[in-house]
Amino acid sequence: MLSALAGAGRILGKHRYLEEAEAVASFIFENLMVDGHLLHRWRDGEARFDAVLEDYAFFIQGLLDLYDAPHNCAHLRQAIDLSNQQIDFFADSDGGFLSSQDKPDLLTRMKETHDEAEPSRNSVAALNFLHLVRMLSQAKWTTAADPADHCRGHLLPWYPGTAGSSPEALSAATAGTPGQRWRKPAVSPAIHRQHRRYDTNRG
Repeated sequence: MLSALAGAGRILGKHRYLEEAEAVASFIFENLMVDGHLLHRWRDGEARFDAVLEDYAFFIQGLLDLYDAPHNCAHLRQAIDLSNQQIDFFADSDGGFLSSQDKPDLLTRMKETHDEAEPSRNSVAALNFLHLVRMLSQAKWTTAADPADHCRGHLLPWYPGTAGSSPEALSAATAGTPGQRWRKPAVSPAIHRQHRRYDTNRG
């Protein structure tokens, strides 16, 4: 929802969509962030359960898309903080990210690879880190952005129908500058024109 509203506001030039996106992000930070950590669900005024990879990947994506529209640097800082937490909580030593946080009572931690109508969390994470690397290069982000660790790129020639977002991440990683995020807070007419162009590597 957050990415959809931010993208619609940016591409269509509709300020009301950006206001709705800001309201969604504010609600999450006000109700689902406890002691600086993201939680999984909110109901009847109560936030519970540790967030899973899905929560982090899609929320970070939404914050980056929201930063891309009005250039509010607070959203970029929030995305950076959550991305660092995602690495701390979910990074797999074999590459990519595991679906859940490490807990003493958890028997196993899965690495989700389903990537069809609903995008793979690892594909979305790869795209997020690719965007961050192109803005603010850091070694650990470069490693986290490697789509080969996330996206089952070696399976694409044999099972292309099982890949939805994986090719997008692989394309963004190998292209010149797609996915580039504007860094300057000031929004010039040229940036407005750029934002109203739809880029498949940017959304």
